[in-house]
Amino acid sequence: MDLTTILIIAAIAIFIIVIAVISVISTNKIKKNGLEADAVVSKIEKEIREVIHEDTGMVDTDTNETYYVKYRTENGEEVEAKLINPKMNLKEGDSLKIKYLPEKPDRALRV
Repeated sequence: MDLTTILIIAAIAIFIIVIAVISVISTNKIKKNGLEADAVVSKIEKEIREVIHEDTGMVDTDTNETYYVKYRTENGEEVEAKLINPKMNLKEGDSLKIKYLPEKPDRALRV
C-alpha cells in the first residue's frame, strides 16, 4: 500500500471518529439539558438501497429508516423533529416521551 492510500484511509477514519464524537456529545447534551415532552411518531421515511458485491455479483438490500415525531414545545409551538435514537419497532401514531433542546427543536431524543 502506498503512502497516498494510507493517508486517504487515515483521513476517512478520522472523519468517522469526529462525526461519532459530535453525535455522542449532542446526544449527551440533550439527555442532560433537554426539556421533556410527549410526542407522537408522525412519519417514517424508508430508504432501500441495493448493494452489488463486485467480487461475487451478489446483491444485498440495505434498509435505512428515519423516524420523525411531532410534539409541542414549552411555548406551545408544534414541531416535527427527527428522532435521533429510535427503536426499530415504532409505528406511525405511536406515543412516546422525548427530550429536546429549545435552541434545536428539530432533533429529539427518545426518553
